Amino acid sequence: MITVYTCGAMEHVSEDAMKGWRAHLEDNLPDVKFLHPTRRMPLHQQMEDASLATYNKLKRIVAQDIKDINESDLIVANLKDSEPGKKWGSVMEVALAWERGIPVIAIVDEKQFKHPFIYTMCTEVHHTLEDAIEAVREYY
Repeated sequence: MITVYTCGAMEHVSEDAMKGWRAHLEDNLPDVKFLHPTRRMPLHQQMEDASLATYNKLKRIVAQDIKDINESDLIVANLKDSEPGKKWGSVMEVALAWERGIPVIAIVDEKQFKHPFIYTMCTEVHHTLEDAIEAVREYY
């Protein structure tokens, strides 16, 4: 069984936008262990104020996500520009995975700007979730 970390927009998006595509992955890849950052409270919901406690919570989230990435065999990154939300954290997670030699399967819009960092650091780039699911199957 392989372990897959999922990264995609988590701030300024609905719960369905955060979890819907991840649930679809699970439904179609039942033999995969998924590590979803959505199992924890999203970052923007923990930003109470500028206190040290809030700062520590934010650093804890980053540490937890990095731990998940390190424990993964593969990353699926939803980087579609057409979907709501910022993906700053997701792009950082792609770079961390690339640095560690962990394959990254990215999902981008067909007419999305072909950013050289995304096309360099992602092992595969697909335009649909279904194509990404097929790619994940090839890894196990």
